[in-house]
Amino acid sequence: MSYDQATGDTYLFWDEILEGPLTNEGISGQKFNPAGDRQWGDSGLVVQPFTSSAVLNVTSVFTSTGPLVVWSSEAAFAQATITGAKLDPSGAFLCSPFAVSSILSSKSRLDLTLSLNDVALAAWSDGRADGGDIYAQDIKPGCSWVSKRLDSARRAHLAGRCPPVLASLGVIARCSNTAWRAACRWTYSYSSKAEQRGTNRPVDCQGA
Repeated sequence: MSYDQATGDTYLFWDEILEGPLTNEGISGQKFNPAGDRQWGDSGLVVQPFTSSAVLNVTSVFTSTGPLVVWSSEAAFAQATITGAKLDPSGAFLCSPFAVSSILSSKSRLDLTLSLNDVALAAWSDGRADGGDIYAQDIKPGCSWVSKRLDSARRAHLAGRCPPVLASLGVIARCSNTAWRAACRWTYSYSSKAEQRGTNRPVDCQGA
């Protein structure tokens, strides 16, 4: 569910299930005005038609141009993907369903938030490499993205003046903006608890 503070409108998205012996699930949505009246028809709008994939999680945020909805769906056990779509307040697609994470793996605990610069940030538990790393995706206003990963086995400890980053296994990235290099130089990553107690290792990082 997401909320437009300027108008008082509320947007609700849900997993639509067609009863039967086979899996038939999709994504639907509805807009409510401040009085609670339905604005997208009695049945709402179809965001994703029925497919044979089971929908696991649905979440949304309201952006400057309309609601963004993101959901995970699983075609087979531990074979899940994450998809997103953005609509304008009238219910027209600004971004038709697009891949947020197309790698087939177990996915859970999907969450979504919005930054001050209107970039949506999705995060989830992902079992593609082990028992469940934390993966994240930044979804820009035009629905493009750059994926990032935070390794659960060796979480980076980031300090200093460096912009927000996600690092994996100590050193994985370099500053994409040369103006940040001086700040990134003072960021440290610990690849183990022993190293955290002892010698710090400086690393570069990539701005989110």
